[in-house]
Amino acid sequence: MCLAIGVAFGQAARAQSRITDSIQGAEHTAVKGSTPDRLISMSQDIGRLSSSQNLGRMVLLLAPTPAQDQAAADLIASQHDSSSPLFHKWLTPTEFGQQFGIADTDSSQVSAWLQSQGLNVHHISQSRRFIVFSGNVAQVENAFSTQMHSYSYKNKTFISNSSDIQLPAALRNVVKGVVRLHSNPSSPAILSGTKVHFKKAGGQFTFDDSSHGIAPADFAKIYNVQPLYNAGINGMGQTIAIVGRSNITIQDIRDFRNLLGLPANDPQVIINGDDPGITTDVDEATLDVTWSGAVAPMAKIDFVISQSNFADGVDVSAEYIVDNNLAPVMSTSYGSCETDLGPVENAFYNSLWQQAAAQGITSFVSAGDNGGAGCDAPAGGVYSSGVLAVNGIASTPYNVAVGGTQFNDTASPNKYWSATNDPTTGESALSYIPETAWNESSNDPNDVLLYAGSGGVSSLYAKPTWQTGVGVPNDGARDLPDISLTASLHDGYLVCLNGNCGYGDYFFTFGGTSASSPAAAGIMALVNQKMGGQPQGMANYVFYGLAKVPGIFHDTSKGNNKVPDPNGQYTIGYDATSGYDLATGLGSMDVNALVNHWKSAASSGAGTGLTLALGPGQKAAVVHGKSISFQATVACAATGTCVAPTGAVALSAASSTAATIAVGSGELMPQIGSSEANILTSAVPGGNYNVSARYSGDGKYGPSTSNSVPVTVSAEKSQTFVGSVGGGTFATGPISVGYGLSWPVGIIVAGNSGYGFPSGSMTMTADGVPITNGGVYNYATGVFAPSTMTLNYGEKTITKAGLPTSQSSTISYVLPTQALGVGSHQLVASYPGDPSFGASQGSYSYTVSQAQGLIEDFFPVGDTVVNTPIQLIAQIGFTSGGFAPYGGVITVSDITSGKAVVLGKGKVDSTLYGGYWTTNVTITTPGTRTLRLDYTGDSNVKGTSSTYYVPFTATDSSYVNFSTDITSSFGGQPVTLTASIGSSVPLHVATGTVTFYNGTTVIGSAKLPKSGTVVLVTRKLAAGNNSLTASYSGDAILTSSVSSPIPMAVADFILQVLPTSIKLKEGSSESVTLNLIPQGGFTSPIQLACSNLPEDVTCKFSKSTVTLGGINPATVSLTFKAATSAEVIHKAVSVIITGTSVVGTTPKQSTLDLTLKK
Repeated sequence: MCLAIGVAFGQAARAQSRITDSIQGAEHTAVKGSTPDRLISMSQDIGRLSSSQNLGRMVLLLAPTPAQDQAAADLIASQHDSSSPLFHKWLTPTEFGQQFGIADTDSSQVSAWLQSQGLNVHHISQSRRFIVFSGNVAQVENAFSTQMHSYSYKNKTFISNSSDIQLPAALRNVVKGVVRLHSNPSSPAILSGTKVHFKKAGGQFTFDDSSHGIAPADFAKIYNVQPLYNAGINGMGQTIAIVGRSNITIQDIRDFRNLLGLPANDPQVIINGDDPGITTDVDEATLDVTWSGAVAPMAKIDFVISQSNFADGVDVSAEYIVDNNLAPVMSTSYGSCETDLGPVENAFYNSLWQQAAAQGITSFVSAGDNGGAGCDAPAGGVYSSGVLAVNGIASTPYNVAVGGTQFNDTASPNKYWSATNDPTTGESALSYIPETAWNESSNDPNDVLLYAGSGGVSSLYAKPTWQTGVGVPNDGARDLPDISLTASLHDGYLVCLNGNCGYGDYFFTFGGTSASSPAAAGIMALVNQKMGGQPQGMANYVFYGLAKVPGIFHDTSKGNNKVPDPNGQYTIGYDATSGYDLATGLGSMDVNALVNHWKSAASSGAGTGLTLALGPGQKAAVVHGKSISFQATVACAATGTCVAPTGAVALSAASSTAATIAVGSGELMPQIGSSEANILTSAVPGGNYNVSARYSGDGKYGPSTSNSVPVTVSAEKSQTFVGSVGGGTFATGPISVGYGLSWPVGIIVAGNSGYGFPSGSMTMTADGVPITNGGVYNYATGVFAPSTMTLNYGEKTITKAGLPTSQSSTISYVLPTQALGVGSHQLVASYPGDPSFGASQGSYSYTVSQAQGLIEDFFPVGDTVVNTPIQLIAQIGFTSGGFAPYGGVITVSDITSGKAVVLGKGKVDSTLYGGYWTTNVTITTPGTRTLRLDYTGDSNVKGTSSTYYVPFTATDSSYVNFSTDITSSFGGQPVTLTASIGSSVPLHVATGTVTFYNGTTVIGSAKLPKSGTVVLVTRKLAAGNNSLTASYSGDAILTSSVSSPIPMAVADFILQVLPTSIKLKEGSSESVTLNLIPQGGFTSPIQLACSNLPEDVTCKFSKSTVTLGGINPATVSLTFKAATSAEVIHKAVSVIITGTSVVGTTPKQSTLDLTLKK
């Protein structure tokens, strides 16, 4: 291969040295855009880093000349052109470096300069495009003339250069810059889900909602991979490399493969530099390793991990894979928008994926999980910035960008998923599931999410030559994504994580394009194996070619990837449309068809021409089910003799009112200079169609599409059958059903030809009245659900012997009899027809018989006491277990004495689901009474009688419901006491007296009114703690009772004067002490005053207002003073001292005897 490359490139010369000046010179040049300005502008600068802090491994990007870059692009185009002598002549990393890297002498000088700055050089890439180095803050700042700072953004810290780096001017032509000098890494494109319970015995999964989990066997069923496995195409001999920055637990991979039926096949973990250990990226790492190997179960998985001290471990791991030519297929599930990557890191990935393509490596990259808002965090909790952007790691012309779809299965999940899992593989998917664009975003202000499959238009790269086809925008730019696979969390990928499959009982589910990218890598490994183990390189050259072949891609034309804009409106993104679109790209793949068509698409071959015509004597108008003959001819486009093309021709029918469908195929038979296929098909549906043929090529001869041939297909007659279904067996003979029962009715609609399936909804009548309250019954699960009577298209839920075909459509319908009385009835099922099948009717006769009544429920309400009304309740049921409305009368009699004494009677009041009968009775004698209930029945229900033994007591207990309007009070405040009497005799109205107590002291009493509630308002509560109760005297039916006590704290104070008498001389003064003592936690200001003083005597308080604190007493001094002219009083005068609370309690007074003498 080396000789061939050398000759083909005309003895390509090694790169010439471009460093012409001294690197140690003083002149420097700035690398514009090397600072993450957008991120720093939104962050807070915490300060400069310590000079000794180690920054870990970093990558210096070297710069080839523009001519080298163009030559590499031209080479890659030739390597993917089957007509070129360089087709699939892949380069080694060394060969790539010799032709498209910088000169060896230049890379050596750059390495020497790094070391002269004290930095450690770990290796120079073989491609001569990268140098991996490390160092501390002081060394980096000195080498690149910048400062390293710490920043905070959304409660997370990161480090970054604070200004654009500078390089010696002598290196400006050979160095682009440092790939990144900040520690805000690229984001994993992963959507974490919930735990899925797993029962190891029987291998069943349990979900808490309507979602499903995808096991490897489900993926194989949905995307049609199983035929490849059956043919031995399982990844054997192939290698897939996964980019990572966290280690994993190998046992998780082992558990996953063991529990889900995959062969043992441990991944190889390659630690590039220091082991990062298990980091927060372990979910992403485990998902990628698990699912690349799940799709290609025998492929070798090389998982490369690098530590993210400073440089992103993703960058370093990806560089290691490519520069060591580790695998022909690789997957990267990380991303950052083109703006945030900056010019140097964007150039890094463009250069790296270009090298990968030249080496034959197919590089898959997750398109992202944020819809059209490529720069915004999908789980950031805020609306998007409103800026359309794409993932810069995925937007180069040299990688495959993998987007996301979601299954459109929520309307009819049972059509696509089994209720049980295969016990060995966990499989529950039944078939391919139609897809829409993945969008699980939310504009709920309390839960803003931007999760959706990413896509859009690159701001950096021009439209690649291979990006053509229906729907590809004419925008002159690289569009994303290229392909898509399911990425929705609603049907997430199952993963074993953190040992939970081993010691626990659950899996985890994950979504996001982080899952679809490694799954696509697994598919590519199958392609490589099918192609003899030969690498296929940049797969988009073939993907876009295969998109023109019907049946390869599932065209996703529904939904969008629009996420909320700054106003919360869903505008940031794109709609899915027919053909290519910016939401899902080309769509997902039928993997079997993709792999088996790869060779013909990769090798375009000589041109061909395809013509299609009706077969000899074939008319263009037929009745559905009649065969139509077509003749397809594939001829060589070139003049001269050629060997007849081989392979098959596929027919498709297109209509203006329906989707294009495949209607048949035929093998080519060689003729002279051409090949013919005679195709007989009955698969063209009813309607007007244009039928065309497509030849896929055979490796030697290229594909071609024929002209269109119009045909008209009219509807054939249909047959409708109605019958009963027991255990899945269909019977049309009449049956008798008890009133109130439901039974399964089956409907089968079939044509006469045996081709196609009737579609649409049925209508059913019973005795000419439409039935609206039936439903579908699932025999496997025992679940009944209301039905719209839609036919199960092509599903044989029931079968009938003697039909001309097994291609029928059916309904298993549960028919209720509640609306139909006793007697003979007739069901009529009507099929309105569709474009392929005419209308038809089927009828079925049955008889409804009288149900046997049953008094299934009888009870008195409350306790049963004599001499007061007691309510009795009864309900009628059917011995058959059915339910339906019923009428009639129930009579209750006391037969204790042997003679029936009628106590009450009344009509039964019933609804569809039954009803209750009730009456009130009064018994006068205590003891157990024998009561008999007699039900008369009606025309639909036979009558019945039942006897019950009910004990009656003379009296019953009572209880007092007692409450107060407040729970604490102050002295003199009114308190409202409320008491009501309750019992277990609900119809008895209590009489008697209620007495209220404070401790043992009666506060008041009252007779019970008819309302049963007594209310008393009192102001008599003493200061301090009180205990209130209400006592009921009882009556003839109810015994006495006492309520539970209610504590009531009454706040107040005591005013105390010491001493209580004084003698005062003329012209002198005397003082006494006032003690203010709080009661009941009293806290309030108290105003003091004195009155009734003798003439010429004054009083003065040390504090005229005192605030009590609720516990401790307060002390105030009161001084009396007599004037020198005061008149002598020989008799003591009672001076009044008053304390008044501002909260309105009763004022407190104390007296002091005052005598005035000389």
